[in-house]
Amino acid sequence: MLTWTKDVCRNMYKLSKSITQVEKAEFTHKENKLIVLAAPYDIITFENVYQEPLLKLLIDIPKNLVCIQHNPIKTMLRFRHTNSTLNENNPQLSKENHVYEFSCVQDWQECRATLPLHQYHKEKTNDTEVLIRNMHSNIIGKDISKFPFIDNSLVIAMLKDSNPVLVDIPEPLFRQNLGNSISLGDIKMIYDSVVSNLKERNMPESKNYITGNELAHEMFPEIFQKQRDLFTMSFLKLLADNHNITAVVSAPTFVAMQSYWDEILNFSDYNKVLDRKFEESEESVLEKQAILDVVMNSKCWNERFMANRFCYIDKLVNIDEERKKKMVEVFLRYYKEYNAEMEKLMEPIFNE
Repeated sequence: MLTWTKDVCRNMYKLSKSITQVEKAEFTHKENKLIVLAAPYDIITFENVYQEPLLKLLIDIPKNLVCIQHNPIKTMLRFRHTNSTLNENNPQLSKENHVYEFSCVQDWQECRATLPLHQYHKEKTNDTEVLIRNMHSNIIGKDISKFPFIDNSLVIAMLKDSNPVLVDIPEPLFRQNLGNSISLGDIKMIYDSVVSNLKERNMPESKNYITGNELAHEMFPEIFQKQRDLFTMSFLKLLADNHNITAVVSAPTFVAMQSYWDEILNFSDYNKVLDRKFEESEESVLEKQAILDVVMNSKCWNERFMANRFCYIDKLVNIDEERKKKMVEVFLRYYKEYNAEMEKLMEPIFNE
């Protein structure tokens, strides 16, 4: 029985801060084994490239399924866009249209960061620097990473043609569930707490700046980290039904796995949009999502190939254009309002 109380979540998060180097642990599920590397918060360098822990595992155990705890939404959207285009060009391949939770994982294969990367280029290239820039643009994203080793691991796994599965919770699903389970008043409280602490932590004389996203996870792990841990752990269990796995996860998820891996976790319980707990107007829902965009320093609803950028309002892909235009205006108004103060606090980081 899961006992992830607020105190347990906060204690696990504090413990994860003690992980300063890449740590390794082994787990089992059914008949399969998982080798898991913990990504610390700090940047890790290795004197020799072959001392890099993931690269060594990829060489020593090349047949394992590789999993990286990274947001899969860019890969999911491109996968769906490609399939949609294929079906449009080949009507005989089309399946009957159906409504689905847009932000959920429909097939784990759509979370694979698949090589060759020239599929993202107009022309094929073998230039490593171009490929890495391309990975950051089309798969990794431009958001500031709390765990640099995760991004580095994704680059290494792709360059090794390992086709890693990205097993973090898709960001739109994460945001929908936060918005559906937390009141507007509580989200405003989180915003005020994060802003207040950023003012103290990111003073001009400070050497270690912190982002709003990092601070939200640190201050409220029972809200932000717990959902991430449960999704990733249940996804790994699903994949481990049929595969031996080599995985890289964040330090907090690594600690959670050490504590709760033996619990029964069904992926379907976490790969779904939660029902709304509150009767709210569309404007209140939009305000909550605008605040979350600001606090988490990322524009969740601005991804390429996202058919419905406001899917937290409707499950259907299509939406009346006039209504959508009004929703965009409301969202941007709130985003501008809340981001004004956050932008000033984050300026030292972005101007380094």
